[in-house]
Amino acid sequence: MSATALQTRRFVDVRIGEELRHVEPTSNLASFLMGVAWWGAHRIHYDYQWARHDGFEDVVVMGAHMYAWVDRLLTRWAGDPGCLRKLGFRHLAVAHVGDDLEVVARVTATRALADRGDVEWSIEIAKADGTRVATGTALLQLPLS
Repeated sequence: MSATALQTRRFVDVRIGEELRHVEPTSNLASFLMGVAWWGAHRIHYDYQWARHDGFEDVVVMGAHMYAWVDRLLTRWAGDPGCLRKLGFRHLAVAHVGDDLEVVARVTATRALADRGDVEWSIEIAKADGTRVATGTALLQLPLS
């Protein structure tokens, strides 16, 4: 197998409590490009002065941007043919460009079905100072063996 090939994660190898962590630095350019990709036209996501005018410290990181980080973290872990089936979030605080945000995903439950294995995750996104920005859940489907 080449070093660039994706690993295939199997349901039988997953353990409750298993944890993934990733720190994602934020930038104006990344925030702007995500807004373009998602047709996110609200100026608080790319215009510093507008964000300040609306009462924010800096440009606000889009929720969709954070969801994309979680999607990437889980699907890279799962490999092919793993599939992210559900993703849901509750926002608790604002994240600004310049914040280093840590994504923590933890396996909370597993369920073997006839043709696949479901893996449930709890998700937390937090700033470096520990402030929780968002919490959520995800459901991944993996091959049984």
